Amino acid sequence: MVDNPTTGGYPKIATVISADISVVGRRTPGRSIRFAAVDVKEARLLGEQQEMAIRQQSNAIRRVPLL
Repeated sequence: MVDNPTTGGYPKIATVISADISVVGRRTPGRSIRFAAVDVKEARLLGEQQEMAIRQQSNAIRRVPLL
């Protein structure tokens, strides 16, 4: 028996990088997810590339004049 309550420190088996949050969010219940190891530098680079792609798509949208 333990003498004290738990104070956290539970191990994390995986973390989803910011660039993949939307991918995971679109998964339907019951679908599997596969994780791959990436370092912080690669995760940041993937996030920056995603932001740039979104910015380019946003800039490509033409405004339609109101009649």
